[in-house]
Amino acid sequence: MTHALQVLRHPAARTTSPNAWRETGGDKGPLQEHCANAAAGLPPTQPWTLALHVSGLQRLQLEGLRFPFPVAAQILRGHCEVAVPGQMLDPTGDRLIRALDYTSVSLKQEARIVFRSLRLQAPLSAAPGRHAKRQHKPVASALAATVFALPGHPWCVDNALQALRLDDGGSLTHRLLREGESFRELVATQRLMRLLFDRCAAAPNEGSAASYGFPDRCRLENALYDRFGIEPALLFRLLAKP
Repeated sequence: MTHALQVLRHPAARTTSPNAWRETGGDKGPLQEHCANAAAGLPPTQPWTLALHVSGLQRLQLEGLRFPFPVAAQILRGHCEVAVPGQMLDPTGDRLIRALDYTSVSLKQEARIVFRSLRLQAPLSAAPGRHAKRQHKPVASALAATVFALPGHPWCVDNALQALRLDDGGSLTHRLLREGESFRELVATQRLMRLLFDRCAAAPNEGSAASYGFPDRCRLENALYDRFGIEPALLFRLLAKP
């Protein structure tokens, strides 16, 4: 019985370590640099591909995926259902999923699906501008991309304001509420999404809970179960390389 959820990246891609804040010394400059790159639109220069393959199980349900960038979902083999509330997805072709859409995946035995990131046509920015109205949840999307880029940073409203170049805390929290989002939930979810990508590409035990902003492994595992609806031990086996 094999299960594999793997991430494939372009060979020339340069990724941001979840410990980048610590590696750069934690001063103001590196934070602004990394956040500016994230807010310019993830994926920065490389495609991100998340491939889910299940063999030996009758059925697998993975819930609560929220990508920080738009993706195209393509079923490569077997029976797979992709559900996004409020959207009618093409059952035969690629499913286009916007950034931060709640996505659930149900796979039967031998099914395989891939999620491929899509390039943004305009910069992803929380600041008002001519592109903002064309973005889906522009403030939440910019925050999600920034947290995904630096999951281990101790995010709070104040440093998020600095990263997103907004004026005050009320502006950020109120604009997130208008987009139907919560600061705390968005930060926690994007830390976990980054963990999924990293665990697929790295050694099984690489990266500590602190690398993703959690004080200990117990809280990290509780958050994984609450978000994705799968016991952490099973989830990590699904994330193992084939």
